[in-house]
Amino acid sequence: AAMAAVTGAMADVTIGGVVDQAVTTTKATTSAGVTTTTKSIAPNHNGSSELFFTGSEDLDGGMKASFRLGFNTSADDGTGTPSNRISYVGLSGGFGSVQLGQQWKPGFFVALAADPTVLSGTAGLVGPGQLVAYTANSITYDLPSLVPGLAVQYQMGRGETAGSNAGNNSGYSLTYTSGPFSAAYAAGKMTATSTTTFTTSVAATTLATLTANSSVLNSNITNVSYDLGMVKVTAYSAATKVAGTTSKHSGSGFGLSIPVSSSTRLAVLSSGATGTNGSGTQEKEKGTKYAVFHNISKRTMAYGFVGKSTTSGASNASGNTAFGIMHSF
Repeated sequence: AAMAAVTGAMADVTIGGVVDQAVTTTKATTSAGVTTTTKSIAPNHNGSSELFFTGSEDLDGGMKASFRLGFNTSADDGTGTPSNRISYVGLSGGFGSVQLGQQWKPGFFVALAADPTVLSGTAGLVGPGQLVAYTANSITYDLPSLVPGLAVQYQMGRGETAGSNAGNNSGYSLTYTSGPFSAAYAAGKMTATSTTTFTTSVAATTLATLTANSSVLNSNITNVSYDLGMVKVTAYSAATKVAGTTSKHSGSGFGLSIPVSSSTRLAVLSSGATGTNGSGTQEKEKGTKYAVFHNISKRTMAYGFVGKSTTSGASNASGNTAFGIMHSF
């Protein structure tokens, strides 16, 4: 009450989150033909259970202040301390919007729109790579709408290493939507840190030895989609390359999203990729995912995934099945 007397009206604050849990089975086969199976209870659709606080305040003159504080939580075993997820504070108005904090890379949303199974499961999607991640210590700017249907976003992140560029990164995305048609492109680059790795998305085979404050990773992804009503068709292509080396990873995929009823949807994604390491050795990947989503209510959804990926050059394979429930509040 004392704070309200000094600062004026309090901002509107919402507490929300997601609890995602599934019965999962993961199989991994090594190049020697040894297969291991892991069964678990774990989040599989949202990637984790999440708790967040959001709020906004009108500042007059068409401006608004907003914030989000998000935390990953361990609903499956209760261990671990909640860790920072998407968190930021920002301003918006006629100039667009600017947000400071830890945020998704612009390429994350382009990859999300390209995959009708919503980036779920640990097997079956190959290609997007480095663009599907957070950016810590970042500034994200969304331009105001200049062309109907066109959205432009730019992001810059700092590694915060004294006297070094290690961890510095930047990226942008362009998204255009017109009726049932949508197309998007995103690109980004990052200077490696001492812990940065550049791997394939399936076998986790290191494709390059990175040098902190020197090696630069360049990534891009493009997607297009068209909603025909009875089925929505999506396609994407993506690539990551270590500048000045032969180390690279590129992939593409094709997906279908099929509404069975007002509450049930089927989805499939087929994708493939090729990786080349610093010595010129090449390996090829391919993957397929099948998914079903059923909305029990506005906030509760049941889902199922089956995915498999193989790496021909390394003779590795991974498979994943999951059947779970996700509740939003």
